[in-house]
Amino acid sequence: MDTRTFLQLYRELFTVTGIFSFNIVQYFDAVTHGLMDFTGNEVFACKLDVKKADGETMSRDDLFKKAKDALKTQHNEDWKNYYGVAVSLQTAMGVSQGGTFDGGPGVFADIRWVRNNGAADWGHEIGHAFGLEHSRTDGQFTSNCTGGDPADYTDKWDVMSFACSAHVADTRYGQSGPGMNAWNMRKMQGLDESRVWKATGAAAFSETVVLRPLHWRNLSGYLAAEVPGVEGDSNYLVEFRTPDVWDLGIGHAVILVHRSDGIRSFLMKGIAGQKSLLAGDVFQKGSGPVMIVTCLRWILLTKPQRCAYVFQ
Repeated sequence: MDTRTFLQLYRELFTVTGIFSFNIVQYFDAVTHGLMDFTGNEVFACKLDVKKADGETMSRDDLFKKAKDALKTQHNEDWKNYYGVAVSLQTAMGVSQGGTFDGGPGVFADIRWVRNNGAADWGHEIGHAFGLEHSRTDGQFTSNCTGGDPADYTDKWDVMSFACSAHVADTRYGQSGPGMNAWNMRKMQGLDESRVWKATGAAAFSETVVLRPLHWRNLSGYLAAEVPGVEGDSNYLVEFRTPDVWDLGIGHAVILVHRSDGIRSFLMKGIAGQKSLLAGDVFQKGSGPVMIVTCLRWILLTKPQRCAYVFQ
């Protein structure tokens, strides 16, 4: 039986109080290569003059304005001292949402999403507050999930495809993971570019590159690779993901290739139509010039793994 009070639960999930419980602070430390610092998060208990019936019809902008006013009058805190504001009520009220509300970044999700969905949902909605859109798969226009465009939620290895993502059960917060793909990390300015192998020049090339798993920045070596896009695509970011920590739900080690249209990320399929590449699989696009990404092998170490690729 969970004996935590609401306030304890909020503090554990969102602040350094729960730093070793796989909470939001840890999550964004991992998926931004430590470039974004969430250790300054704070939780404030506020009383809002809002009835449940009114709250269900009130615009999110109005609700956030009331929350920000309460923060100022009840705690003498100006919300502008923070990047954004999350509003969570102890009464079930609508779906979770992230974006811009009342002039600033924000997330709305009631207590159900804190207790039952943890970093899986809050990572997704906070991603929206940082400007991320739902992740997609190149050439796929239908999804098994609802809540967005029919083409949304089709990259299960990325948190921006919640609730079709490969999240797992979390004993403290309901759900956890998965991580974030490299293009979304870059858009959040959370991809350590010094750890990305990058092709140089426009000439044809063939190169073997060894990658570490995308979110394991404590290991030396490259964490992603960037190769030229073809046929109007952006450059492709290639990443290696293993079923550990935030990615425990992905099942097995995979290679993923993504592009971006400047708004959202797109997962690229292999030549057999597969979304993830295993050892020996190939991603290829173009007829001249052509881009080929082949996974040669991955080497099983004690923890974690690494993968060698050939780019042509």
